[in-house]
Amino acid sequence: MNTVKTIREMKDVTKISFVTAYDSFTARYADEAGIDGLLVGDSVGMTHLGFQNTTSVKPKHILHHLKAVCSSKTKALVVADMPFLSCNRGKKKAVEIAGKFIQAGASAVKIEGGSQQKKIIKALLKAGIPVMGHLGLLPQQIHTMGGYLYKNRTEKQKEWILEEAKLLQGLGVFCLVLECVDEKTATRIRDQLSIPVIGIGSGRGLDGQILVSNDLLGLSIDYVPSFANQYAQLGQQMITAFARYVEDVKK
Repeated sequence: MNTVKTIREMKDVTKISFVTAYDSFTARYADEAGIDGLLVGDSVGMTHLGFQNTTSVKPKHILHHLKAVCSSKTKALVVADMPFLSCNRGKKKAVEIAGKFIQAGASAVKIEGGSQQKKIIKALLKAGIPVMGHLGLLPQQIHTMGGYLYKNRTEKQKEWILEEAKLLQGLGVFCLVLECVDEKTATRIRDQLSIPVIGIGSGRGLDGQILVSNDLLGLSIDYVPSFANQYAQLGQQMITAFARYVEDVKK
């Protein structure tokens, strides 16, 4: 079974593959395919629950889907997202929420943000809860950012995110996700950190990649990010299968 130590030691040895999973069968199939890590992400709000964005996702939603994923007993490392506001109500509450995720089967939690989450990350690590960092585009901050935007075009902004990444490494996160960071900056961050840097929409020069499973399977409705390769069109196949069933029933 993969552990945070396993993932950490994969840097400079082999590329790391992560996908999101929200149910037992997706977790099982991904694991059989050799996926290294599964993220029970707050993206579940948009992929499965019909929410407009991730800010409506609550700890109870993550916990529900986490239990389903962990029931598959995968070799892949399971990481649970700390949803919107779960890190904004004090260290004690954050540890309580993350602790429930660990007790449900997660091996680590993922937190969006850098220096503003310093106290929370330290508290979680002190409690024995491994943390995955997340910088760049932060979906939980879409209201303050004015949408799904991330711009690090100036040299000052590029230096800032590098320093944030170094800060997270110094705190003790076992790996870092960079979302929609320009490839040159992302690769520079990767080269200056000793922990794995996993990208989503941040180029291929990193230690690994993570994608929303619905995007790569062709199950996303209305929108697929331009950086997401689609390796299947399961949505269309489902429509075809349902239509054939309807046809058979109505014969």
